[in-house]
Amino acid sequence: MGKRRRSVGQIRTKPGQPGWQRRLDAALNQLEKLRQRLVPESRRRARTFRACHGCGDCCRYPANAMRASRLEAVALLRRLHRDPELRGRRFELLDRARRAIRRYGLIADEDQVQGYTCPFFEEADGGRCLVHGIGQPLGCVAYRPVGPERCEMPLAELADVMGEVGELNRSVFGSVGKALLIPVAVARASGLEKSEGGTR
Repeated sequence: MGKRRRSVGQIRTKPGQPGWQRRLDAALNQLEKLRQRLVPESRRRARTFRACHGCGDCCRYPANAMRASRLEAVALLRRLHRDPELRGRRFELLDRARRAIRRYGLIADEDQVQGYTCPFFEEADGGRCLVHGIGQPLGCVAYRPVGPERCEMPLAELADVMGEVGELNRSVFGSVGKALLIPVAVARASGLEKSEGGTR
C-alpha cells in the first residue's frame, strides 16, 4: 500500500496533547478577529487616497518581503484546503511556494531581508491575491495607502497586533516562533521543507 498523502491544511507535526485541535481552532478564530481589526482602516485609507485594485507591486519582487508566523501559515493552508476555488489548485500553489524558495534563495532567517514574488499572487487578469480575506497574512492586510501614490506598513499598529499573534502561536505550539518569509513559512507548515535544504 502506498504512503498516505498528507492532507493540506494540517501542520507538519500534530502535537498529541489532549485538546490540541480545539486550541488550534480557537487560535485560528482569534487570528481572524485580529485580521478583521486591521481591515477597516485599510479600507478607509484606500477610499481616501485611491481604490486598491491590486497593482501587485507590494506582492512582487523586489518590493515584497512579507512574513508570516506559523499560525498564519496554517490559516493560509486551511484556506487552500477549504476554499472551493482553491482546493483543486492547492498542490500547484504549494509547488509555487517551493519554486519561490529556490528561485529567490529564501532562507529561514528572521533578520535577513529578502525580496520575492508571492506564490499566492496571480498575475492573470491584472493581478490579484488568491488568499485575499480569510487566511491572508496580517502584514499583507495592514499594508495600506498613505498617499495618492504610496503605500506603507503601519509598524506601531502592526507591532501590537503581532504581539497578540505571538501569544496565539505560544498557546498552540508552545513558543512564539519565528516570522518567516511566506513561502518558507508555508513550506514548513506543509512539510515541503523536507526537500528544501535552505528552509530547514
